[in-house]
Amino acid sequence: MKLIRHFVNASLVSTALIASSALAASVDVALKITPTGQVFHAKGSQVKGAITKNADGSISSDKIEIPLSQLKTGMGLRDDHMKNKHLEVSKFPNAIITNAKGKDGKGTAELEVRGKKKAVSGTYEIQGSNVLVKFPINISDYDVGKVRYMGMGVKDEAQVEALIPLK
Repeated sequence: MKLIRHFVNASLVSTALIASSALAASVDVALKITPTGQVFHAKGSQVKGAITKNADGSISSDKIEIPLSQLKTGMGLRDDHMKNKHLEVSKFPNAIITNAKGKDGKGTAELEVRGKKKAVSGTYEIQGSNVLVKFPINISDYDVGKVRYMGMGVKDEAQVEALIPLK
């Protein structure tokens, strides 16, 4: 009985650790397909950098990097086209967020993808030891070209969600 209790306790602890690590840094870019309106996601679990909570309640970060080669959509051919044809990860390995500032759930930053920088604005929510950041982007701002395959394309506006560590 003691051994069973130990096993159950160990399982609960490991489950809690797995659950808390699942809440660690991640990124999710939602892209809508035309003409169907379906949405697919490019997801990754690596984010380099953190957001600082300041004494006045605001948040900020000088630099956050997202390795683009780790993004996955769930379809190998689409991943290959996204990474090699559109994002050119061999030349531009990271999306870089700089000059991020926020207060009262709203924020601004600069997003650099493929060497192109654009101002972005959106919302954020502090969730324990992380910050959930949400903002729209226009993929045409980053010179990725027309994203089309077999008569289907991707709408210009994409929604980005990133879970970034809070320090």
